Amino acid sequence: MGNKQSSRHTCIPYTKDTFNVYYNNKKVEEATAMTFEDLGNCYGKDVFDVFYKGVMIPNADAETFRVDSGGLYAYDALNTYYMGKKV
Repeated sequence: MGNKQSSRHTCIPYTKDTFNVYYNNKKVEEATAMTFEDLGNCYGKDVFDVFYKGVMIPNADAETFRVDSGGLYAYDALNTYYMGKKV
């Protein structure tokens, strides 16, 4: 039997074209394709916003946002996030 935590944390890479960003084949409405980068572990960001599984993380600081090597935790200048939620 597999680890329940890892099975719940299945991530699909973000994709983009010239104008749009997609997660799981759904358009990420708030994302700016020109500056978007897939950070891995379900996280992505553009110059303005940060996303987890295609959903914008409110008030996350895109400029300072980084994902830890384990992938479940992420940080910006003021906050810590666990699987996309502020802790």
